[in-house]
Amino acid sequence: RVLSSHPDEALRDPERAIELARSAAASTGQRSAVALEVLADAYAAAGRLPQAATTATRATELARAEGDEAAADRIEKKRDEYIAEATKAGG
Repeated sequence: RVLSSHPDEALRDPERAIELARSAAASTGQRSAVALEVLADAYAAAGRLPQAATTATRATELARAEGDEAAADRIEKKRDEYIAEATKAGG
């Protein structure tokens, strides 16, 4: 998450964050809500809002399946923000 959201712009590298998060998600067989949430965050930081929203949707589903309603609600809220931002941006 540091690479995608660090307050110091010089330390941010969203594309590298995507690469690392994809690898982490793949290592779980795309079955970890946490790994997919981090990947969604990285996509959003890189401006890839449709991918962020899709990934966050899957993370929300997994969190609910794991019985983690708090995580599901948090991720769902982010997904809604990604969708709203994409709509504003025309994408």
